[in-house]
Amino acid sequence: MRVYGATRGKHIPRSKARLTAELLLRLGGQSISRQDNLPIDAELLIQWGGTVTPALMGAYKRRVPFIILNSGYFDATRGRRFSISINGFHGISMYVDGLLDRPARAHPKIKPWRKDGEFVLILGQKPPIYEILGLQMEPWLRRTAQRAAEAFRRPALIRPHPFLPGLRQRSLQAVLEDGIYAAVTLSSNASVATTLAGVRTLALHPTCPAQAVSIGGWESVDDDPPSNREAWVQSLAQREFDEFARVELDKAAAFIEEVYPAAQEHANAGQIYVKGVK
Repeated sequence: MRVYGATRGKHIPRSKARLTAELLLRLGGQSISRQDNLPIDAELLIQWGGTVTPALMGAYKRRVPFIILNSGYFDATRGRRFSISINGFHGISMYVDGLLDRPARAHPKIKPWRKDGEFVLILGQKPPIYEILGLQMEPWLRRTAQRAAEAFRRPALIRPHPFLPGLRQRSLQAVLEDGIYAAVTLSSNASVATTLAGVRTLALHPTCPAQAVSIGGWESVDDDPPSNREAWVQSLAQREFDEFARVELDKAAAFIEEVYPAAQEHANAGQIYVKGVK
Protein backbone atom coordinates (compact mmCIF):
# COMPACT_ATOMS: atom_id res chain seq x y z
CA MET A 1 0.00 0.00 0.00
CA ARG A 2 1.24 3.50 -0.84
CA VAL A 3 1.21 5.54 2.37
CA TYR A 4 1.64 9.28 2.79
CA GLY A 5 1.92 11.21 6.02
CA ALA A 6 1.75 14.93 6.81
CA THR A 7 4.94 15.58 8.77
CA ARG A 8 5.75 19.14 7.69
CA GLY A 9 3.94 22.41 8.31
CA LYS A 10 3.83 25.26 10.81
CA HIS A 11 0.70 23.95 12.52
CA ILE A 12 2.11 20.56 13.53
CA PRO A 13 4.23 20.39 16.73
CA ARG A 14 7.68 18.91 16.26
CA SER A 15 7.03 15.94 18.55
CA LYS A 16 3.84 15.05 16.63
CA ALA A 17 5.64 15.36 13.31
CA ARG A 18 8.32 12.99 14.63
CA LEU A 19 5.65 10.54 15.75
CA THR A 20 4.04 10.57 12.30
CA ALA A 21 7.45 10.19 10.64
CA GLU A 22 8.29 7.18 12.84
CA LEU A 23 5.12 5.41 11.74
CA LEU A 24 5.74 6.31 8.10
CA LEU A 25 9.23 4.79 8.36
CA ARG A 26 7.78 1.52 9.62
CA LEU A 27 5.10 1.47 6.91
CA GLY A 28 7.45 2.42 4.07
CA GLY A 29 5.54 5.66 3.51
CA GLN A 30 6.47 9.09 2.18
CA SER A 31 6.29 12.49 3.84
CA ILE A 32 4.20 15.42 2.58
CA SER A 33 3.37 18.87 3.93
CA ARG A 34 0.07 19.68 5.63
CA GLN A 35 -0.45 22.15 2.79
CA ASP A 36 0.01 19.54 0.05
CA ASN A 37 -2.78 17.84 -1.86
CA LEU A 38 -3.05 14.08 -1.53
CA PRO A 39 -0.83 12.42 -4.17
CA ILE A 40 -2.76 10.69 -6.93
CA ASP A 41 -1.34 7.25 -6.09
CA ALA A 42 -2.11 7.45 -2.34
CA GLU A 43 -3.76 4.40 -0.79
CA LEU A 44 -3.55 5.57 2.84
CA LEU A 45 -3.09 8.94 4.57
CA ILE A 46 -1.73 9.45 8.09
CA GLN A 47 -1.89 12.80 9.86
CA TRP A 48 -1.85 14.28 13.35
CA GLY A 49 -5.22 15.69 14.42
CA GLY A 50 -8.44 16.16 12.52
CA THR A 51 -7.71 19.51 10.86
CA VAL A 52 -9.24 19.50 7.38
CA THR A 53 -6.02 19.70 5.37
CA PRO A 54 -5.99 19.52 1.55
CA ALA A 55 -4.76 15.93 1.80
CA LEU A 56 -7.50 14.94 4.25
CA MET A 57 -10.13 16.55 2.04
CA GLY A 58 -8.69 14.64 -0.90
CA ALA A 59 -8.85 11.37 1.02
CA TYR A 60 -12.47 12.04 1.92
CA LYS A 61 -13.53 12.91 -1.63
CA ARG A 62 -11.64 10.01 -3.20
CA ARG A 63 -12.60 7.56 -0.44
CA VAL A 64 -8.99 6.84 0.44
CA PRO A 65 -8.66 5.36 3.96
CA PHE A 66 -7.01 7.64 6.50
CA ILE A 67 -5.53 7.36 9.98
CA ILE A 68 -5.79 10.21 12.48
CA LEU A 69 -3.27 10.26 15.34
CA ASN A 70 -4.19 12.20 18.47
CA SER A 71 -3.75 12.30 22.24
CA GLY A 72 -4.54 9.19 24.27
CA TYR A 73 -8.02 8.58 25.61
CA PHE A 74 -7.26 7.94 29.29
CA ASP A 75 -6.39 10.89 31.53
CA ALA A 76 -3.57 9.13 33.35
CA THR A 77 -1.67 8.45 30.11
CA ARG A 78 -2.64 11.38 27.86
CA GLY A 79 0.79 12.97 28.14
CA ARG A 80 2.72 10.04 26.74
CA ARG A 81 0.23 7.84 24.88
CA PHE A 82 -1.46 8.46 21.56
CA SER A 83 -4.59 7.25 19.85
CA ILE A 84 -5.30 5.88 16.40
CA SER A 85 -8.66 6.49 14.72
CA ILE A 86 -9.68 4.98 11.40
CA ASN A 87 -11.56 6.82 8.65
CA GLY A 88 -12.59 9.51 11.15
CA PHE A 89 -14.19 7.20 13.71
CA HIS A 90 -12.80 6.75 17.24
CA GLY A 91 -12.60 3.63 19.34
CA ILE A 92 -14.63 1.28 17.18
CA SER A 93 -13.72 -2.37 16.63
CA MET A 94 -15.68 -2.95 13.43
CA TYR A 95 -12.54 -3.33 11.34
CA VAL A 96 -10.76 -6.24 12.99
CA ASP A 97 -12.24 -9.63 13.81
CA GLY A 98 -11.10 -10.82 17.20
CA LEU A 99 -9.71 -7.45 18.24
CA LEU A 100 -11.16 -7.78 21.73
CA ASP A 101 -9.61 -11.22 22.18
CA ARG A 102 -6.23 -9.59 22.70
CA PRO A 103 -5.10 -8.32 26.11
CA ALA A 104 -5.85 -4.63 26.50
CA ARG A 105 -2.83 -2.34 26.78
CA ALA A 106 -4.40 -0.23 29.51
CA HIS A 107 -6.69 -1.13 32.37
CA PRO A 108 -8.43 2.04 33.57
CA LYS A 109 -10.79 1.68 36.50
CA ILE A 110 -14.47 1.55 35.56
CA LYS A 111 -16.77 2.85 38.29
CA PRO A 112 -20.40 1.70 38.64
CA TRP A 113 -23.02 3.82 36.92
CA ARG A 114 -24.27 6.56 39.19
CA LYS A 115 -27.86 6.23 40.32
CA ASP A 116 -28.25 9.80 41.48
CA GLY A 117 -26.64 13.20 41.27
CA GLU A 118 -27.53 16.85 41.41
CA PHE A 119 -26.23 18.25 38.11
CA VAL A 120 -25.75 17.54 34.40
CA LEU A 121 -22.40 18.64 32.97
CA ILE A 122 -22.04 20.19 29.49
CA LEU A 123 -18.56 19.43 28.09
CA GLY A 124 -17.36 22.27 25.89
CA GLN A 125 -14.75 21.99 23.12
CA LYS A 126 -12.34 24.25 21.28
CA PRO A 127 -14.05 26.92 19.10
CA PRO A 128 -12.83 25.49 15.72
CA ILE A 129 -14.81 22.29 16.38
CA TYR A 130 -18.04 24.27 16.39
CA GLU A 131 -17.01 26.40 13.43
CA ILE A 132 -16.36 23.50 11.07
CA LEU A 133 -19.74 22.03 12.04
CA GLY A 134 -21.49 25.31 11.23
CA LEU A 135 -22.22 26.04 14.90
CA GLN A 136 -21.49 28.97 17.20
CA MET A 137 -19.91 27.90 20.46
CA GLU A 138 -21.67 30.11 23.02
CA PRO A 139 -25.22 29.77 21.59
CA TRP A 140 -24.73 26.00 21.27
CA LEU A 141 -23.58 25.70 24.88
CA ARG A 142 -26.53 27.75 26.12
CA ARG A 143 -29.09 25.82 24.05
CA THR A 144 -27.63 22.48 25.03
CA ALA A 145 -27.55 23.42 28.72
CA GLN A 146 -31.20 24.44 28.58
CA ARG A 147 -32.24 21.26 26.81
CA ALA A 148 -30.16 19.10 29.15
CA ALA A 149 -31.71 20.73 32.22
CA GLU A 150 -35.17 19.97 30.85
CA ALA A 151 -34.36 16.40 29.76
CA PHE A 152 -32.52 15.33 32.92
CA ARG A 153 -34.62 17.50 35.25
CA ARG A 154 -31.48 18.85 36.89
CA PRO A 155 -29.52 22.11 36.72
CA ALA A 156 -26.89 22.17 33.97
CA LEU A 157 -23.28 23.23 34.50
CA ILE A 158 -21.17 24.33 31.52
CA ARG A 159 -17.47 23.39 31.47
CA PRO A 160 -15.86 25.43 28.65
CA HIS A 161 -12.74 24.31 26.81
CA PRO A 162 -10.36 26.01 26.82
CA PHE A 163 -11.07 27.80 30.10
CA LEU A 164 -12.24 31.38 29.73
CA PRO A 165 -10.10 34.14 31.32
CA GLY A 166 -10.93 34.69 34.97
CA LEU A 167 -12.62 31.35 35.50
CA ARG A 168 -11.37 29.06 38.23
CA GLN A 169 -9.65 26.06 36.68
CA ARG A 170 -10.55 22.76 38.33
CA SER A 171 -9.70 19.33 37.01
CA LEU A 172 -12.44 17.31 35.38
CA GLN A 173 -12.05 14.64 38.04
CA ALA A 174 -12.65 17.23 40.77
CA VAL A 175 -15.74 18.51 38.97
CA LEU A 176 -17.12 14.99 38.59
CA GLU A 177 -16.98 14.53 42.36
CA ASP A 178 -19.42 17.43 42.83
CA GLY A 179 -22.67 15.58 42.30
CA ILE A 180 -22.54 15.17 38.51
CA TYR A 181 -25.21 12.71 37.34
CA ALA A 182 -24.90 12.98 33.55
CA ALA A 183 -22.84 14.70 30.86
CA VAL A 184 -23.52 15.98 27.34
CA THR A 185 -20.97 16.70 24.61
CA LEU A 186 -20.47 16.94 20.87
CA SER A 187 -17.33 14.81 20.55
CA SER A 188 -15.00 15.69 23.43
CA ASN A 189 -12.39 13.18 24.59
CA ALA A 190 -13.50 14.18 28.10
CA SER A 191 -16.46 11.89 27.48
CA VAL A 192 -14.10 8.97 28.12
CA ALA A 193 -13.39 10.23 31.64
CA THR A 194 -17.07 10.87 32.39
CA THR A 195 -18.09 7.41 31.16
CA LEU A 196 -15.35 5.67 33.16
CA ALA A 197 -16.48 7.64 36.23
CA GLY A 198 -19.97 6.17 35.94
CA VAL A 199 -21.52 9.36 34.60
CA ARG A 200 -24.01 8.50 31.85
CA THR A 201 -22.98 10.54 28.82
CA LEU A 202 -24.88 11.74 25.77
CA ALA A 203 -22.60 12.05 22.71
CA LEU A 204 -24.19 14.19 20.00
CA HIS A 205 -21.62 13.61 17.25
CA PRO A 206 -20.65 10.27 15.64
CA THR A 207 -16.90 10.84 16.06
CA CYS A 208 -17.12 11.09 19.85
CA PRO A 209 -14.89 8.39 21.39
CA ALA A 210 -17.72 7.52 23.81
CA GLN A 211 -20.31 7.17 21.04
CA ALA A 212 -20.44 3.38 21.47
CA VAL A 213 -21.53 3.75 25.11
CA SER A 214 -23.56 6.93 24.73
CA ILE A 215 -27.12 7.40 25.89
CA GLY A 216 -29.32 6.68 22.87
CA GLY A 217 -30.60 10.26 22.55
CA TRP A 218 -32.47 13.00 24.36
CA GLU A 219 -35.51 10.77 24.53
CA SER A 220 -33.50 7.98 26.21
CA VAL A 221 -32.11 9.80 29.24
CA ASP A 222 -34.17 7.66 31.64
CA ASP A 223 -33.24 4.32 30.05
CA ASP A 224 -30.79 1.94 31.70
CA PRO A 225 -27.19 2.95 30.92
CA PRO A 226 -25.21 0.91 28.34
CA SER A 227 -23.80 -2.43 29.51
CA ASN A 228 -20.83 -2.72 27.12
CA ARG A 229 -18.28 -0.45 28.79
CA GLU A 230 -15.68 -3.20 29.31
CA ALA A 231 -15.54 -4.05 25.59
CA TRP A 232 -15.49 -0.35 24.72
CA VAL A 233 -12.53 0.29 27.04
CA GLN A 234 -10.60 -2.58 25.46
CA SER A 235 -11.34 -1.17 22.03
CA LEU A 236 -9.97 2.23 23.06
CA ALA A 237 -6.94 0.62 24.67
CA GLN A 238 -6.09 -1.12 21.40
CA ARG A 239 -5.93 2.31 19.75
CA GLU A 240 -3.28 3.65 22.12
CA PHE A 241 0.49 3.43 21.81
CA ASP A 242 3.53 5.03 23.42
CA GLU A 243 5.51 7.56 21.40
CA PHE A 244 8.73 6.76 23.20
CA ALA A 245 8.61 2.96 23.15
CA ARG A 246 9.90 1.39 19.96
CA VAL A 247 7.91 -1.81 20.52
CA GLU A 248 4.71 0.24 20.86
CA LEU A 249 5.40 2.04 17.58
CA ASP A 250 5.95 -1.36 15.96
CA LYS A 251 2.60 -2.51 17.36
CA ALA A 252 0.92 0.64 16.07
CA ALA A 253 2.32 0.10 12.57
CA ALA A 254 1.26 -3.57 12.65
CA PHE A 255 -2.22 -2.54 13.77
CA ILE A 256 -2.51 -0.07 10.87
CA GLU A 257 -1.39 -2.73 8.39
CA GLU A 258 -3.90 -5.18 9.83
CA VAL A 259 -6.88 -2.84 9.68
CA TYR A 260 -6.04 -1.43 6.24
CA PRO A 261 -7.94 -3.95 4.04
CA ALA A 262 -11.16 -3.52 5.99
CA ALA A 263 -10.62 0.24 6.28
CA GLN A 264 -10.30 0.38 2.49
CA GLU A 265 -13.48 -1.66 2.10
CA HIS A 266 -15.41 0.63 4.44
CA ALA A 267 -14.04 3.76 2.76
CA ASN A 268 -15.13 2.47 -0.65
CA ALA A 269 -18.60 1.94 0.82
CA GLY A 270 -18.72 5.55 2.00
CA GLN A 271 -18.13 4.76 5.69
CA ILE A 272 -15.66 7.60 6.05
CA TYR A 273 -16.05 10.79 8.06
CA VAL A 274 -14.44 14.23 8.26
CA LYS A 275 -15.95 16.69 10.72
CA GLY A 276 -17.77 19.54 9.03
CA VAL A 277 -17.49 18.08 5.52
CA LYS A 278 -20.56 16.85 3.67
